[in-house]
Amino acid sequence: FELDKLFNAQDYNTVTALAETVFRIDPYSDIALWYFLNAYHRQKKDDIAMKKYYLFTAEYSRDMGTEYTYSYQDIIRSDVKDLTGK
Repeated sequence: FELDKLFNAQDYNTVTALAETVFRIDPYSDIALWYFLNAYHRQKKDDIAMKKYYLFTAEYSRDMGTEYTYSYQDIIRSDVKDLTGK
């Protein structure tokens, strides 16, 4: 998966740009959210990451009629494999 390669190479600007592209196709992508939040977290830009998280969860709740499963801290403290089961 390209996001994983870029994240491991610490190319965080490309990770966030690619995650935004994924959101255009799948606005509720757990994987894109994980990479987006963790890329900004690694750059010590938690304010941007938290804003995205809150926008994501608000839209998710509105459209899905249920609360989003993972908290911001769950995502930051987990491995992407925890979300995908792979």
